[in-house]
Amino acid sequence: MSTAGPDFRVALPVAKAAVAAGVHLCDIGADGPALQKVLSLDAKAKEANVSIVTGIGHVPGVSNLLMQYAANQLDKATDLQLCVWWDLSRDRAALFGNPEEMKRTGRINASWQQVLAWVSGRVRTYRGGRLVAVDPFENPQEVRLPGGAMVTATPIGSTEPITLPRRNRGLKSVSVLMAFLPRQLNDLLRERAREIAGGRSDPSKATVALLDAITADPGRWLKGRVGAPSDFGMMATASGTKDRRKIRYSCWPAGPWESTVGPLTVAALRILHGKVRDRGVLPPEAAFEPLRFLEEAARAGPGRPGPGRLLTESRESLK
Repeated sequence: MSTAGPDFRVALPVAKAAVAAGVHLCDIGADGPALQKVLSLDAKAKEANVSIVTGIGHVPGVSNLLMQYAANQLDKATDLQLCVWWDLSRDRAALFGNPEEMKRTGRINASWQQVLAWVSGRVRTYRGGRLVAVDPFENPQEVRLPGGAMVTATPIGSTEPITLPRRNRGLKSVSVLMAFLPRQLNDLLRERAREIAGGRSDPSKATVALLDAITADPGRWLKGRVGAPSDFGMMATASGTKDRRKIRYSCWPAGPWESTVGPLTVAALRILHGKVRDRGVLPPEAAFEPLRFLEEAARAGPGRPGPGRLLTESRESLK
């Protein structure tokens, strides 16, 4: 099991090491370009008789399976979208870390480095039936969340647009959008991402600069009306046809059960118990049936699903 990071540096060498050692692997790798290199190891992984389940955390991981579940509710899905939102005003210490300690030790938060890599330069998303590179900050989208709040979200260079079209033929678009809340944080993120893209910084330095700015002036960056749901942070939407009608289907967690530890734990246990029989490089949607896996992951994570259904769902007829 690998939770090492940043993903753009470690996902490929970890996968190569697993193949060379002949051992199965679960990782939480979230970087699109790195995943494409890991996917190229598929034949070697099969020869080594190992299963490499990659990107089995929160985003990607829970995200893939929510999107796949949404697609499964339609006879034919043509468009898949995930919106994930992070309200950084609620739990500063856990989300930010201590930039002074990072500078002192040289141990820079790997998750933040990956977030910055997600939005630096041109990132790959799936449009018009093919992967295309876009500038995330020039392609914002307004998304209406459960409860009615509107957020501005940008495409990120995660792995779902690369893997989901492989399993779902006929898709025209697959996008993963991220909204930082409060909204003004997107301005700060854009500044740091532009520095990386322009060669004036790198994800490590930009992470420290980002966290320095936030902690130095939390009143500026962390105050403001949010309005987004606080007990979950993602929504998957599939558009297509059902019973010859055009439908938009959406689903989101019916409680605060999302996590990285839950899906990673369940994936590892399934491999150890011989329940993952396919060999090669497997994204989450290729390895697991979505709803049953998510139910197990919710029970294994730090949160717990409430009584009743795991997901809340909505359906809308399209003209």
